Amino acid sequence: MELETNKKNSKGNQILKELFDENSMEEIDTFFKYENIEPGIICGFGKIKGAPAYAFAQDLDLSGGMMSKSQAFKLIRLYSQAVKTGNPILGIFNSKGASLEDKNQALGAYAKVSKECCRLSGVVPQISIVTGTCLGAMASIVCCSDIVIMTKNGNLGANTGGENSGAESAYLQGTADIIAEDEHEAIQKAKKLITIIPSNNLCGNKTVSFSEPKNSSVLNLNKKDKYELINAIFDYKSFIELKQDFGKHFIIGLASIRGRTCGIICSNPAVLKSADYDSCSKVAKFIMFCDSFSIPLITLADTQKFSCAKGASKLCCAYSNSTTVKICVVTGEIYSGNSYISLCNNETQDLVICWDISSISALNPQTAVEILWKDKLKGNGLDFKDKRGRLVKEYMKTEANAFKACENGFANDVISPNETRNKLNLALEFLENKRERNLPKKHANINI
Repeated sequence: MELETNKKNSKGNQILKELFDENSMEEIDTFFKYENIEPGIICGFGKIKGAPAYAFAQDLDLSGGMMSKSQAFKLIRLYSQAVKTGNPILGIFNSKGASLEDKNQALGAYAKVSKECCRLSGVVPQISIVTGTCLGAMASIVCCSDIVIMTKNGNLGANTGGENSGAESAYLQGTADIIAEDEHEAIQKAKKLITIIPSNNLCGNKTVSFSEPKNSSVLNLNKKDKYELINAIFDYKSFIELKQDFGKHFIIGLASIRGRTCGIICSNPAVLKSADYDSCSKVAKFIMFCDSFSIPLITLADTQKFSCAKGASKLCCAYSNSTTVKICVVTGEIYSGNSYISLCNNETQDLVICWDISSISALNPQTAVEILWKDKLKGNGLDFKDKRGRLVKEYMKTEANAFKACENGFANDVISPNETRNKLNLALEFLENKRERNLPKKHANINI
């Protein structure tokens, strides 16, 4: 009775009760112990915003939340239930490390949990919430999940000494996807994610309730403010950004259009002019996540160049091997072969739409003029500069415009910016039943 009372009053139990809908939580393996070692974890199932889900919480009030064979047994049982039922699994991590009572047996426990976590990847969504200390082997397990939420006082890192494991470091390194002020905010963010992400890899995309954006016209928006652009195209307050401070050339996240969940990839050259390796890695992982659960991908492309060929190839591979619905809207300037092939390739995207003010060119217009129109570019001094400026404008107008791209088969349609939301909604509706399979193979050899 004393143990049961302690569990009901423990921090982990209180967090799970806040996570699940009122009176919907049912605990699993309440009294289980292995070799009389307290598991230090609470496992259960219930509904989150009406959606069935499994969850567990490591609990400092119960044996310090330490990993042991006993804890591993409970976790593996929970993972097994998630596989059978096709429901997402959420983990709250806060532990003092491995159980000393288990000695080296804790290594085997970590290994079993790690294997199960990886086996589940791409089958059901896994969301990790780090509310306290999560270091060493358990940190590696957390990073295998789909989305990592950290509170500002959380610690997540490979080094058991805790160096560079704070929330800010984890965010800058791309280890954490979302930072929350406290446990309450972290739970609210996890709940929002559960409502928008499909429950498993077979159930199809989700449709949620929505409100129209406050400003659905993007025609007069400042092209440099990509957040205004996203908020004008997608449903009101539906955008959830991931990895904001990592790989800053791209903005990624989840949102909805008329209630249909979408993954968003948006170039942000005003913050970082060229796409670097971190930016490409961020997008490639996000593409694989969306593809796993058949979440349509919307790419808003405005990337003049890549600073890393390896990153560009990684991005190209991720797009090419994904079979989910993929739509690219060219909103700005695509001025290199890498930019076109990696982001808005008509062979890998299902639909490529260009704004009428956008440009697509294999070369930067200034370089193209100097190479392709060198006969026209004769002169010196001020006359040369003026002539080059006029020719660049002429090249953009005649050779690098959106209509020319469609004429050459590089894009499918040209629209005005304020048509974007309606055009995307129609395209998503039309492509909803898309069927595509890759060649039989174990996996692609993505350039890591």
